[in-house]
Amino acid sequence: MSGFESLLQKFGGVSDDSTELPPQQQAGGLEAFIQRHGAVSETYAFYNGTVELRFDKEEHRYYLVSDLGNLEPVDGVTTVCGIVDKSHMLVPWASKMAIQKMLRLIPTEMVEGIVRIKPLTFEEFTTLALEAKSAHKDKLDEASDTGHAAHACIEDSIKQALTTDPEQKVRTLINLPSDERAANAANSAKAWMDQHNVRWLATERKVYSKKHNFAGTLDGVAFVDSCLDRACCSEIFQGRLSLIDWKSSNSLKVDYLVQTAAYLSALLEELVEYKP
Repeated sequence: MSGFESLLQKFGGVSDDSTELPPQQQAGGLEAFIQRHGAVSETYAFYNGTVELRFDKEEHRYYLVSDLGNLEPVDGVTTVCGIVDKSHMLVPWASKMAIQKMLRLIPTEMVEGIVRIKPLTFEEFTTLALEAKSAHKDKLDEASDTGHAAHACIEDSIKQALTTDPEQKVRTLINLPSDERAANAANSAKAWMDQHNVRWLATERKVYSKKHNFAGTLDGVAFVDSCLDRACCSEIFQGRLSLIDWKSSNSLKVDYLVQTAAYLSALLEELVEYKP
């Protein structure tokens, strides 16, 4: 079997199929420990079943099952990629968010045709300043909620296509979010799929790198064709095996390239080391 064929075999379905999971440990061993810690509930096997990871849903943390049955923490892809220093961008942005929130909150009045700040005690001003301080977190939480809702819709739609569509194409979106921004993001993803004739092989696929000891979940793997817009696709291609990661951002960031490169590195590492 060729490397390409073996890669397709690895992406033959959705990763949460219980038949793909390794057998449970004997009573009184690791499985008994897991039952006492219910959040560590998901099991994933890598490298032809020679590596086992557990996932803690509450902490969103991966654990490597050692030879002795101990659970050893494993860094996530986003944690590894987080080593890139973004402070030079985030500090000015957070300051801007705080000032904008302060201007929205501060009470004003019209005096002789001029907008003036109403008299405030120092205690009232301090309360406003402390409330404005959280503006950047409010913005991030809002963006995160929008992104999660759009992502859930896309994931559900891909899973449906994998199980019901002969060509594994997303024909329509299911569970479209009620939030307008989330719905727009999901519809944008659907438009991209249509324009590039996307045929899905897997979604929400777990990956693990033994070499660098990190794990993560890539959004999808699919066959992709080029579109007619050369600003989007500078070259013509058909059936290109592609790793796909959804983002609700308005721009392409270097972090995204680092993250997808980490996913690809882990996939190729496993494929090369355990080629059938």
